[in-house]
Parts: sequence; structure tokens; C-alpha cells
Amino acid sequence: MVIKKKGGSALKDRNVITKTARLITGSLDLVLKSSANSTSCGVLYQPKAPKTLERFRNKKK
Repeated sequence: MVIKKKGGSALKDRNVITKTARLITGSLDLVLKSSANSTSCGVLYQPKAPKTLERFRNKKK
């Protein structure tokens, strides 16, 4: 059972909540930016591979 005192505890709780919210939004922004950049660029535009890269393939056609 948690008993809260009147006074400074509300400010401390608000500080913890804001720090947690900033951490969550920052990590979600990072994930969304990396996902958007990696998948959409590959789907929308994929440049032609040079012929010289064929020698590095595992399987030959």
C-alpha cells in the first residue's frame, strides 16, 4: 500500500512521468525513422546492380 504525502510528491511524480514519456517518444521516433527510411526507399526505388557484382553472388543464374 502506497501512502502519498501532501506537498512535493506530486511534482516528483510528474517529473518521473515526463522523463518516461520523453524516453518512450524518443525511442519510438528512432524506430519509426529507421523503418520508414529502410522499407519505403527499397520498395519505391531500387537501383540496378552493376554487372561487376555478379561475381560476388552465392548462386549463379
